[in-house]
Amino acid sequence: KQWYQRRVGKLKPGKAVRPVKVTAASATIVNQILAKSRNLRATEKFKTVFISPDRSPEQRAKQRELVRDMKRLVTEQPDKLHFIRNGAIKSTDKTNKTAE
Repeated sequence: KQWYQRRVGKLKPGKAVRPVKVTAASATIVNQILAKSRNLRATEKFKTVFISPDRSPEQRAKQRELVRDMKRLVTEQPDKLHFIRNGAIKSTDKTNKTAE
């Protein structure tokens, strides 16, 4: 079997959404899925579906810190586009598509 999936957490009344954990047979399959996951946003039906890689507790803490810092930058510099790439926050002018 190339992959396995299951719902995470317990079903709670009134809460319809639960994450799905997918385990793939190889890192190549995982990388292909993650590379194409941004295409989901272009589809109306799946625009609220998000795919993220499995992270260790340390990696999750680092990602949380990056997201917090990026949100602060969005508030402080609304004229710029901010995003996380390769473990760092990048910023660019909204009219210019190249990162600083």
